Amino acid sequence: EDLAVRRRMFLGRLPDGTPVDVSLAGIPYERRMIDRARDVDFGIEAPLFCCGPEDLVITKTVAGRLQDWVDIKRIIQRSGRSMDWDIVWDELPALLNLVEEPERLGQLRELVEQER
Repeated sequence: EDLAVRRRMFLGRLPDGTPVDVSLAGIPYERRMIDRARDVDFGIEAPLFCCGPEDLVITKTVAGRLQDWVDIKRIIQRSGRSMDWDIVWDELPALLNLVEEPERLGQLRELVEQER
């Protein structure tokens, strides 16, 4: 409950034990992320409404867990030139200041340089 109130994030588990992170939207960035999201066809009943790779990198950088950095590395490798880094660099500083982790911006820049 404390995490949901402070960081607007709910960490839960599906009935099969799979962990899930649910962002509780409400700040302007989250509205812009929703505006950029698109339906993606994964070959199941209905398409899933998903954020793009830029917003996935942003949210994972804000979370900053070890697995998030592993995931970010793969996103960078897979996205190639299609990634719009201007979105990331424009949105991320204010969010990192909110969570009092501004140094993560430098960590991300280093990782991008290594992987590009």
